[in-house]
Amino acid sequence: MISGRPPSNDDVRRFWEANPVAAEDVAAVPGSPDFYAKFDVLREAEDCEPYAYSNRIHGFEKGRSKRVLDVGCGNGYVLSRYARNGAEVHGVDITSKALELTRRRFELEGLHGLAQQIDGVTLPYPDGHFDIVCSMGVLHHIDDTLGALRGLVRALK
Repeated sequence: MISGRPPSNDDVRRFWEANPVAAEDVAAVPGSPDFYAKFDVLREAEDCEPYAYSNRIHGFEKGRSKRVLDVGCGNGYVLSRYARNGAEVHGVDITSKALELTRRRFELEGLHGLAQQIDGVTLPYPDGHFDIVCSMGVLHHIDDTLGALRGLVRALK
């Protein structure tokens, strides 16, 4: 609560612009190759074998020729895994910092994808546009969670 009210999308945007996901936990300059390597190790730390758990959840290896949307793409971890496996990827995030980090990750890895700054509720895609839509740890931050869910379902085939 902020001054007796729930946080707005503007409050959330300001917070995540100043505090990119896991940046304070990674001892490397955000956007550097070392940053992504260390972030990925942290992200996969709970996996029995690195990448396996995330792959089971997301089905990265089944992404070839699929159109994927990640709402709240952060630094592009999930999107990069789909892109490595031949998916057409689209990431949206409420912050410009996250998009900068996603684009830098893709540049370093030689991957292709589209990343746009969007609030997560108003998705500029036609109905049934995506084969896969995902969002991890994001929807509870959107002030219109139900609207965001409706948008995700609408954009999914």
